[in-house]
Amino acid sequence: MAEFFSPTGIDGIMGGKFRDLNLFSFDGAVLSFACDSSRSVGELQKDRFWEPAHEAGVIMIRVPLSEMVVCGAELRAVYLDYCYSDSKYNRAFRKGVEDEMSLIGAGPAMLRTTFGTYANPLYSATGAVVVGFAIAGALGIGQSQPDDIVCAVGLPSDKDYCEKRLNTVAAARLAALDFVHEVLPCGSKGILYEANTLAETNGMVFEERAGTVLSGQSALSCGPAGVALVTLTEKDYKRLLEQEFPFQINLFGRIKGEKTGHRLEKYGTSGSCRLEENGDIAIDNGWIIRSVAAISYALGEEPEDGRRRPVDLVAVDLATEAAGNLLRMGFSPFLVVNNLNFAMDRGGDRTISALAKLLPEFSMKPGIQLTGSTEDNHYAGQTGFAMRMFGARKSLCGDGNE
Repeated sequence: MAEFFSPTGIDGIMGGKFRDLNLFSFDGAVLSFACDSSRSVGELQKDRFWEPAHEAGVIMIRVPLSEMVVCGAELRAVYLDYCYSDSKYNRAFRKGVEDEMSLIGAGPAMLRTTFGTYANPLYSATGAVVVGFAIAGALGIGQSQPDDIVCAVGLPSDKDYCEKRLNTVAAARLAALDFVHEVLPCGSKGILYEANTLAETNGMVFEERAGTVLSGQSALSCGPAGVALVTLTEKDYKRLLEQEFPFQINLFGRIKGEKTGHRLEKYGTSGSCRLEENGDIAIDNGWIIRSVAAISYALGEEPEDGRRRPVDLVAVDLATEAAGNLLRMGFSPFLVVNNLNFAMDRGGDRTISALAKLLPEFSMKPGIQLTGSTEDNHYAGQTGFAMRMFGARKSLCGDGNE
């Protein structure tokens, strides 16, 4: 595993990052982590992008859920962290999350929810972490080949969130096609950015085709995973068009060069893991994964109640407390998911930098053990943190049972 996974400082645990996914090997059993945040999208008093709470939940979970299903990992857990207390709004939001999960056969038993204590929010602020388990031979990332064509399924648009946009089940259907090499959901940075990323992570370069339907649209936002890029041989393009997807399919370009990137399908095991009632993930080789939420709301640069505190200091306090809680329970921290409900230029950059300096104190490497999301497109006056820290320990029984 040396060519992809690197030591984490915890015996038996190796880590690696592939695009927006963080992957960890626990003595050969691989878990994949994806995340996203949502802020100011919903039906609270000052939400900038008004959506019914149910639809806001659908929008929010679609990105990490799509990333998980197209990478080939089997869904094991979804952690939903609200930056405010329980309410009728939260329950409608959760129902939207559950409905999107149901599209891929995942029931509500896979969902765990944590609430903050803030009772009167003006803006929505939520974070999610999705965890998958890699079966040997099933990881479908890093498999694009030289001279593959790149097709876009769906059209760039930051409108029509739910009715006309690619959904999780469509992404899963694409990934299941035996002639498709790789699938990459696209977001707010646009399909050209994602196509270049797709090629780069395969060790090649992307060459856009001129004069297509997508010409002039390559930098438009795709919203929440509203478009998927797929790679395949040119001879299989007709087979893709014959699949009867209810979305436009357009040839966008080609991947060129000699493949030098990672192929990850060899990783994983034939074993199993399960989500426990208390939210732990138990792997059958004896590893137990526990996580704690570190949530804050109405703190930061522009809180409505007048309090001001630098967001980077808030993040350091939250992470320190979360790591301490895990250590007291006997778990070694191995991943911080820092879902920020504010933008990079409003403190996100300082926050990430502060966490990167803090994590070595807990024997973590920021490059592979720190991830998260920011809300660069959705401004809100209040700020929120939906941080979740994961820790692991090896069971004495060796079978995932205490």
